[in-house]
Amino acid sequence: MVSAQSTITKSEMPSKLNNFIVENRGKYLTDQYGLWRGECVSLVKQWQKYNGWPICKGNAIDWIKNGDGKNYRFIPNTPTFVPKGGDIVIFATGKYGHIGVVYAADVKTMNVFQQNDPIGSPAKQKIYNYVKPHCLGFLRKI
Repeated sequence: MVSAQSTITKSEMPSKLNNFIVENRGKYLTDQYGLWRGECVSLVKQWQKYNGWPICKGNAIDWIKNGDGKNYRFIPNTPTFVPKGGDIVIFATGKYGHIGVVYAADVKTMNVFQQNDPIGSPAKQKIYNYVKPHCLGFLRKI
């Protein structure tokens, strides 16, 4: 297991993200307090904890507010932006939204490590486009 660090270099991110996915694929993750088992936000909070990053609050749809420039930067989705592995993607779907960790992406699709899509599913990778569900944007650790 890779030890948690507060700062990850670009070259370390793919390895760290791969390890996180391998360790958690198929599980129903809880948040850092052992609550909210299987919720999408819980998986992302575990990703933040794994990296030693500050843990954000709120429902998935509210996470854009966490990109206030203190610990994370919010990057709005645009037709030409391509997120990096480790970025946190925020979708506007349903009342609470959806969220996950980008594994890889191009301008048309992104491979996201997430849970609870479809509802009740464990942590797994899923391919999304940027339109449906509507991608609001991304949080990137500063």
